[in-house]
Amino acid sequence: MKVAVLGYAHVHAPVYASRLEGLPGVTLTGVYDPDAGVAATAARAHRVPPLGTLEEAIESADGVVIAAPNADHRDLAIAALRAGRHVLCEKPIATRLGDADAMLAEARAQGKVLATAFPMRFAPPIVAAYRAVCGGGLGRVLALSGANNGQRPSVPWFSDPRRAGGGAVMDHTVHLADLMRWFLEDEVAEVYAEVGALLHDGPIDDVGVLSLRFAGGAVATIDASWNRPGGYPAWGGLELRIVAEHDVLDLDPFAQRLALHGRERTVWVDWGTDADRAMLEAFVAACRGEPTALARGEDGRAALAVALMAYESARTGRPVHAGSGDAPRG
Repeated sequence: MKVAVLGYAHVHAPVYASRLEGLPGVTLTGVYDPDAGVAATAARAHRVPPLGTLEEAIESADGVVIAAPNADHRDLAIAALRAGRHVLCEKPIATRLGDADAMLAEARAQGKVLATAFPMRFAPPIVAAYRAVCGGGLGRVLALSGANNGQRPSVPWFSDPRRAGGGAVMDHTVHLADLMRWFLEDEVAEVYAEVGALLHDGPIDDVGVLSLRFAGGAVATIDASWNRPGGYPAWGGLELRIVAEHDVLDLDPFAQRLALHGRERTVWVDWGTDADRAMLEAFVAACRGEPTALARGEDGRAALAVALMAYESARTGRPVHAGSGDAPRG
C-alpha cells in the first residue's frame, strides 16, 4: 500500500512519516506541505521525493495521513476522499462539527475509510482494560477520571485560535473522550467545564477541567491542561482511572519508558510498545477491509463535540446538554 503524508505542521507528522517508512508492505510516497521549504526538509529527512502540489501527493498514494493544522483537515480530507483515497486524520478531526459532517458525508459517498488518529486505543494497558471492562467481570462502570496533560506546543499555529480551533481543551480533551466512549459504548449526555488561560501568555486556553455525564449514567472527569513546565521529561502523557462495581483500574499507558538524566533535563526514552505504529498498521488493515479497533470518523466527530460542549459550558457558566439548543451545532 502506498501512503502519503499531507501536511507536516503537526508535532506528530515526523513520527507518522517515520513509522510509515518501517511498515512491511507500505511505501511512503512523499510528504506534502503548502510551505515548499517545509516539504523539502521533510522529503530529505524521510528520503522521499518532494511533492510539489496537493494533487501530486494524493495521486501518488492509495491512502493519506493528514497532519496539518486543525482548520485545514476538512479541505485536505475531502480532496483525498473525492480522489478515491483512504484517510487517517490527525485529531481533532476538525474544528467545527459542520466540517466533520462534510468529511463523513464524503467518505460515505466514496466508500472509503475515514479514520481519526487516536493511538491510545492501541496501547497495551488500554487494550487490557478495554477487554476487562467488556468482559463484564468488573461489573458496571460507575465513574472514570482521566488526565491528558502536557506542555503548550511550541509550533506557532497551536496558539492561533482560528487555525487550532482552541487551546488545551481542543487539543487534549479528545483523546480521553474517545477512550471513555469506547470503554462505555455510550455517548456523552452533558458537559460542564471550567476553562481558562492561566499559565501562559496568549489568546488561547491552557487549562481545562471537564465534568461529563454519560447517557447510561456513568460520570467522568477530564483534565486537559497544558500544565507541564518546560523542564518536564515529556511533552505529554495520559492517565485514566476506571471505577467499576467490583474493581478499580488505574492505567498509565506511558509507563513503558527509561529515564535518561542528562545535564539539562530528564528525558523519557520510550522502549515499549509503539502505539503510533500500531495505529498506522490498523489503518492499513482497515483500508484492506479488515476489522480493527481503529477510531473512525464518527468517533472523531463525537470527541470533537465533547470539546466544543466544554467551550460552550465555559462561556455560559452552565452545563451543556447534548442534542439540546445549547449544544454546539456549527
